This record gives sequence, structure tokens and C-alpha cells, in this order.
Amino acid sequence: MEKAMLFFGAGFYQIPAIKLIKKNYPYKLIVLTGVDNDPGIKLADLGVLVDILDPSAVEEKVKSLNVEPIAAITVCTDWPLVSIGRINDLYGLRGISEETALKSSNKLLMKNAFQKFDVAASKFNVVKNYESLIDRLNEFNFPFFLKTPKGGGSKGVIKINNADELDKMKSVFDLNKNTEALVEEALVGVEFGAQAVVVDGSLKYCFLHNDTVTDPPIQVPIGHSLPLEFMSDSLASDVDSSLERAIKSLGIENAVCNCDLIYDPDLNQIKVIEIAPRVGATGLTEIIDMSYGINLYELAIKIVMNEKLEEVDVDSEVTPSAILTIRSDRDGVFRNISFPDEEGVTFSVKPEVGERVKVFKTGQDILGFVCCTGDSFKDAEKKLIEYHKKVQLDLE
Repeated sequence: MEKAMLFFGAGFYQIPAIKLIKKNYPYKLIVLTGVDNDPGIKLADLGVLVDILDPSAVEEKVKSLNVEPIAAITVCTDWPLVSIGRINDLYGLRGISEETALKSSNKLLMKNAFQKFDVAASKFNVVKNYESLIDRLNEFNFPFFLKTPKGGGSKGVIKINNADELDKMKSVFDLNKNTEALVEEALVGVEFGAQAVVVDGSLKYCFLHNDTVTDPPIQVPIGHSLPLEFMSDSLASDVDSSLERAIKSLGIENAVCNCDLIYDPDLNQIKVIEIAPRVGATGLTEIIDMSYGINLYELAIKIVMNEKLEEVDVDSEVTPSAILTIRSDRDGVFRNISFPDEEGVTFSVKPEVGERVKVFKTGQDILGFVCCTGDSFKDAEKKLIEYHKKVQLDLE
């Protein structure tokens, strides 16, 4: 039976990883996606259209392919994690289990796991539906985050500042068919991120980065930079120990994980917001490569293929870098985008000519990104802000 590597998703963020597999491995590459016009399908040896959010449908489809799966992976998206876990369990593959995927893909299950393992995290309550939330509003301190248990990235997450914001509250329940939601303490501090490399259940190393997000109520990542603005040896140790405890609570064994954390300078304390056992999106791989010379997609693939990883000194001096996403302020049909020719700035564009694009609201609306290095992370960020002003987007 022919050996095959299974890759889930075939959109803008998945294409670089698909190309790496195609270039570096001799096995049949099967790309599974639920979107029939995903651009990455044409790069595969076999493109398979299936609902990658449905593990049973994926299991049935993979069994019908008459191949021997040797790896199952995705990057930059949470949506197929449970299906990947199902395939890993079924075929004894290296990576995340279905149980781990379920905990990582459901915010309530994740918070319960954090609580069980004493992970430093926000306090939370669960409400059964919109009516229950309204009845219990006086129990909660404002502001708080209202979250649907299921949903990738920022989808179904909104900050509630006072009791008058009923429409905002209802919008969350409209997404989850008026079922249970989390009322989560709004932590105070500086949010930042980490790309944590986990091998055989242990944290091998992690790359810490600054995050730039949109203003509330819906906070969406729109940029990142390196190295982290604030960090001491003691705080770095706290980050490692917090992540190790969180990784253990979710049962993550082998993965590159996208981690959201927050630092409270008044308490000098680190707390974990959430973890997804897959490589982060919005250009994180690109700037980590710029700063460290390490490709996260390559690391993630090597981990599931049980290959030896190179040693990385994450505490060494790194090249400062930054990335900023390209966004539209209106709906329209994409015609062209013009980038100024400036040394050291690279860019990537997501939409094809003639494709409909939306005004930016969530991460799915991002049109691409620009990135560069600088004398410091602040210098790199400043360069991109000025450069971004010169980018001309042509829509009709």
C-alpha cells in the first residue's frame, strides 16, 4: 500500500507548508479541504474534498483512499485539529490525539483542563444561553470577555464593557445557536505570544513575540514583532513553567503550538490565555525565520515525521523583525495592490484578481502582509507602519 502524508487545509497560510512537504518528501501528498477552490489543492498529488471539521467524514474518506497514512498535519488553523487527532489515533501517527484536539478546540474544555492542572489563567463562569446570561449579569464584574466554546481564533469572542451592551452579548449567542458560553475575566496587562515547540510531551524551546491586536470589542491579531519587548530571566522561566503546565493539562505530545499569554506588570505575573497545537498564523513563521533562521513549518513537519530537530539558542541575540497585515476598509472586488520598492521589506498577497474581499473584521479578512527587519523591534514596527501607508489597494 502506498505511503502518504495527509495535509489538512489548502488556503493562503497553508501553501508554504504544502510546498515544503512536496519539495522535501518522496511520499504521496494528499491535501484534504472543505473548500473546492482552495489554491493549495493544485499543489497536491491528490486533492480530496471533504468536511475537515467532521472527524467521522474524514475517517471514512481516508479509509477509502487505499493508502497508508504516515503523517497528518495542518498549520495556521484550528478547524481540522479534531479530525487530525482522529486520524493520528486511528493509524498510530505521531502528533496530537483526538482528546488533545478536543480540549484545544473547545474553550470550555481547555479552561477546565487548565483549572485541573493549576495553570495560571483567567477566572471564568459558564452560562447556558443568552437568557441565563441576562438573568445573572449582576454576578459578573465588568468588563469581561464573552466566548463561544468552539470557534477558531477571535471568532465568537467579544469584550463586554457594561450591562447596556445587549446587542454585543446577543451576537455571541447568535453564533452558537443560543447554547452555552463562557464569561471570562478580562485580564489586565500586556498580551504577547509564543510559538512553543513540544517534543515527546516536553517543551523543547519557544519563541516569544510581541502581538499587535485591534481594539476591543473584537480583538484580532494584525501584527507581530521580535524580540519580546519585556523579558527577564525570571519571567522567561515563568513563561516556560506556565506553558509546560498548560501543555501537560491538554495532553500535547508532539506539535508546534500557538500560545497566547498576558503579563501583568503590577503583579509581575504571567497568565496563559489559550493554546492551539498548531503553528501560528499572520506571518509568525516569516518573522521567526527572519530573526532566528528557523522555519516553523519545517519544524512542525519534522516533529510529526519523528525527525531530529536542530538545537536553537532562543536566548541568543536575534535580528529584530516585524510583520503587519494588509486589510481593507471596504468590501469590493480585488483588482490590484501596489507595493513601494523599498529594500528589506517583503510582502505576500492573499486574494486573486477578481476575488471578492471584505472589509476587515476578523482574521479571515486579511489580504496579506508586509514584513521587515530593523535595528530594534520598535524600529521594524515603525518602518512597516510608514510603509503600510504607501500600499495602494485597488478594489472595484
